Amino acid sequence: MIQTGAITDADMIFFYLSMLDYLKPRRVLDIGMFLKRAGFISRQAMAQEISEEIVLCGIDVFLEYPLEIYETIYHSVTDRETFFREIETDIFVPEKRFDAAVLLGMDGILSEEEEGRLFPRLLRLSRGVMAEVETAERLIRMGAAGGYQPVSTGVKNFAWIPAME
Repeated sequence: MIQTGAITDADMIFFYLSMLDYLKPRRVLDIGMFLKRAGFISRQAMAQEISEEIVLCGIDVFLEYPLEIYETIYHSVTDRETFFREIETDIFVPEKRFDAAVLLGMDGILSEEEEGRLFPRLLRLSRGVMAEVETAERLIRMGAAGGYQPVSTGVKNFAWIPAME
């Protein structure tokens, strides 16, 4: 069975868009390219628009599904191996720090080994992470996060994981 990682959860999409509206980030690190997996073909959805002023940096974990449209939605797209190599060699220097990172819909997509490589560095790369509660709890168990703020859509709970500073 081919795993596509498609995002069909309307609450998750609403959480993503609402957090971008609330945080008003300048730079977003999108691990897994949420917009691609949710089927967005522009920066508009659910009567909201993601400003062109927000720099979206996508980490594509599904290169077998390349679509050129995402090169116009995202300011940059990096494959997962290049990304892991860069974070392990500290190429992501402080001026490349992100206002937010997105780790939504990634359960079962990253291997345990990849999570071990990513999670300890993730909150050094960003001021906080949008994630599912289960992911936030894994980050805490690994010692990569000190806690999270639950965010409810009214139907589901998600997590904002602030950086440990």
